[in-house]
This record gives sequence, structure tokens and C-alpha cells, in this order.
Amino acid sequence: MTRWGIGPKFALVSLLYAAFIYLMQTYVVPAWTFTGGETIGIVLIVIGFLLFIYPAVTIDAYFNNSKLRTKGLYSVVRHPIYAAWILLIIPGIVLYWGSYLGITIPFVAYFILKQFIHVEEDYLKNKFGYEYEKYKMNVNAVFPRII
Repeated sequence: MTRWGIGPKFALVSLLYAAFIYLMQTYVVPAWTFTGGETIGIVLIVIGFLLFIYPAVTIDAYFNNSKLRTKGLYSVVRHPIYAAWILLIIPGIVLYWGSYLGITIPFVAYFILKQFIHVEEDYLKNKFGYEYEKYKMNVNAVFPRII
């Protein structure tokens, strides 16, 4: 497994679905849009990219040294890079775009992630064993635990 994990596959399938929604919104049902979400969308996108960049940069050192990263954002969710996309960036883009059909994109992206994430999880379990199992029991994959 590379340091990119399932990211390229997740991104490709999610982008294909988003492109399909864009084409539907543009050519089939162009009147299905809303306004007023631009500012919130921009805020979500900015926060999302900040929360995407930090773990993307810090995980590199851990990957190169074969260490399991469990601190910082990784103490909140096991996959903060995917979480930033699914919970902040994609919804921010949808709000900015104002597409009713686009509202489905974060849900489909999460479904796509659930289909592929087992590859990364199995790799980490094989590499780190009990340490990863313990971490997995205490930290959710994408959605932070409230309680």
C-alpha cells in the first residue's frame, strides 16, 4: 500500500459521480438550484482544506517511519483526510454551487469510502496488529464521537 491508501480510487469514483450530477444539473434539471449557501459553502471549504492539509502533511513522516499516527486530528477520527472531504469540502462545494441534486454527493462519497476503506484498514491491522485494533475500537473512522 502506498502513502495515498485508497485515496486515488476514492477520489476517482467520487469525482465521476459528481461529474454525473453536474451534467444532470446543467442539462436535465437546471432549474433545481437554490441560493443563499455561498458564504457557508466558502467557510466549509476553507476549514475543510485546512483540516485536509494538516493530516496529509503529518502522516507522511509517520508512514515513512512505519509508525501509527494516533495524535492530533487522528485522535478524533481515524481517517481525517477523507473526513475533511466528506464532512466539509464536498458539502461546502454543494452549498456554494446551490444544487439540490448535489446534496447527494457527500452521501454517495461516504458510501464509496465504505466500499474501499477495508483495504486500508486491513493493511493497517496487518502492519500494526493489536495497536491498530485498540485504536480502531476507540476512534471512529470518519464521524467524530460526540460522547
